[in-house]
Amino acid sequence: MPTRLIDVSSAPTHIRLVKVTPGDYTPYIALSYCWGETHPLVTEKQSLAQHMDDIPITKLPWTILDAVKVARWLGVQYIWVDALCIVQDCEHDKELEMARMQQVFQNAYLTIVAAQARSCREGFLKTDNHWNELAALPVRCENGAVGTMHLRARRARAADDDDDDGHHGREPVHERGWTLQEVLLSPRLLVYGRTSVVWKCFCFDQGRTCNPSSSPSDWNGYCAAAGLTTIRLCPSGRIVQPAATVTMPHLRLFPDSAYAELLPRLYRVWEHVVQDYSNRRLTNPADKPAALAGVVGYFQRALRDDTYVAGLWKAQFMHELCWTVAAGKSAADDVRPDVWRAPSWSWLSVDAAVAFEANAHTWFEPAARLLAAEAVPVVAAAPFSRLRRGAWLRLRGCLLSAWEACFYECYNYS
Repeated sequence: MPTRLIDVSSAPTHIRLVKVTPGDYTPYIALSYCWGETHPLVTEKQSLAQHMDDIPITKLPWTILDAVKVARWLGVQYIWVDALCIVQDCEHDKELEMARMQQVFQNAYLTIVAAQARSCREGFLKTDNHWNELAALPVRCENGAVGTMHLRARRARAADDDDDDGHHGREPVHERGWTLQEVLLSPRLLVYGRTSVVWKCFCFDQGRTCNPSSSPSDWNGYCAAAGLTTIRLCPSGRIVQPAATVTMPHLRLFPDSAYAELLPRLYRVWEHVVQDYSNRRLTNPADKPAALAGVVGYFQRALRDDTYVAGLWKAQFMHELCWTVAAGKSAADDVRPDVWRAPSWSWLSVDAAVAFEANAHTWFEPAARLLAAEAVPVVAAAPFSRLRRGAWLRLRGCLLSAWEACFYECYNYS
């Protein structure tokens, strides 16, 4: 359970923070959303006592206010919102709460995903203008009666159509680094998108567009349109990709049985997660290890005897060490942050989409051997979060001569 929750039932015009008793469980809704450039209302040391007593809903930004409305409609008393439930100017509190992200979202009764809102000021309970009626045409029915056909705009977009920032038409929340683990780990999702509302749980998925007369859609279709992975991480220790639907073919992966045979596929799922995560943005680049810590904790249990070291798993260390910056970037691009956050041999050290050799687990034969590797966390209670300087690795293998390759553009006569 989180340390704090928001009680939305205290009064119609007020909410308040409450402290959760360790060991107790009460249903709560988590919110996955975009902050935007700034957040107008956060809990800090000086406001914590006041927020425990009373928060007027008139002070809430629209996205949080909409989440309060949905929780009240569903009859759920508590919600979890990071800006209010974590003390934002206390580094110790932030580190401890970030380390609990796996539990926060896996234990949530439901996660609301405010997919369409670029900031907490926009809200998600609104009708997109592109559904406004464009025209009304008279239509003669078979029985001779004259009816009306209403035309509305529909903007279809394929998953591989890039937007201006190269993010495959993703809705704002899916461009954000923190939200990947929030979607992967949550047992139930209620996604408010630009053109549809989608429900997803481990037993059922359903969606409807903003047009009330539309036919249902599914989770795979939503992911295809948004350029997202369909992978979900079940609380029971299973990793699931939805079964085949009319939209896209997928597989189901259960690492509970035939564990040794499924291990290579389990590592491949990890690489899919890393590739998706590395293609997302973080407001604070130093958060890169922490924003995936919940997923790492999940894989730590699923992989049983393996050890995580600065973004790589020891059992696949030599293969994962061969990560590359994805196509479109070169050595000349500024992909490393100004402030150190991870060793140079880790993909966590670059601000760029990364890739691994597909299916290399079945044929990869390393020419070197890992002797030892170590990366020490800043906070021992948050082992998958921020790292201390001084991470190292020791390999044994042969050295080969190398040279810096120079590439020239062919047929460039300018």
